[in-house]
Amino acid sequence: MKSIRFETGYKTFSINDDPDRTISFNPTDADIVQRFAKAIKELQSEKETMADIQLNPDGTAAINDMSSLEEASATLEKFNDLIKQKLNYIFNSDVYDVVFAGQSPFSIVGKDHKLLFEAFLEAAFEMVNEEVGAATQSRIGKYTDKYKK
Repeated sequence: MKSIRFETGYKTFSINDDPDRTISFNPTDADIVQRFAKAIKELQSEKETMADIQLNPDGTAAINDMSSLEEASATLEKFNDLIKQKLNYIFNSDVYDVVFAGQSPFSIVGKDHKLLFEAFLEAAFEMVNEEVGAATQSRIGKYTDKYKK
């Protein structure tokens, strides 16, 4: 079978410099910023409904009452499913398992005590912005370099 070959813009990124944990996507995809914005808005809205749930550092619900624990766990599971759906939506591929490597996306990480999924989204969005900026400068440079002295 013949193959149609062309540049797709896909790049591969490692997660925290781990060569066994990589994701591939086009960081200059014109729609990725819109997908980020839409997904983050939906995740923030859902996160607000969880304000009363206390979390342990590992991302599990911190409640002593068994019925409250079951209710909180069900809410966290629903939100976890939404996180998986939105991450895969942003990157147009199944990145969730690679990104979190078995950890709860609600794990508290870093000196700012962010949730793991928030820390990843911030880092990924920063990477996309850097890539878009570099691609834009390169494209503009093709046209403006001839006017530089």
